[in-house]
Amino acid sequence: MAEPFINILPSNLMTRCFLLFTLLLSCSTPPRHNDPAAGSASQDVKTKVFKSDYGGFGYDIEVDGTLVVHQPNIPVIAGYHGFATEQQAQNVAALVVQKIKNHEIPPTLTAAELAPYVKL
Repeated sequence: MAEPFINILPSNLMTRCFLLFTLLLSCSTPPRHNDPAAGSASQDVKTKVFKSDYGGFGYDIEVDGTLVVHQPNIPVIAGYHGFATEQQAQNVAALVVQKIKNHEIPPTLTAAELAPYVKL
């Protein structure tokens, strides 16, 4: 009686075939992400400025009706301080929205990016 095909292959060749199959399978289907902040051309992105419990103002960002950012304080700086004005909060929220639309996830800010909008 003939031996099964898998028993005839040397183990090194079986390993190579398995790895090749796995590689081809993983490359054949693109990853699917259900992250609402991942950005697409048809997204409905809304910002809302609110009075912060830390004094001043904060902002929320919703993507397709899902809250993706709740920022009650100024990011990057130490401590919990709200934005001094609604306009500051709105400007920084707009910057974060641009990052989301450019697929920069998470949409983190640096002190240099924040400096034109907020006195650090």
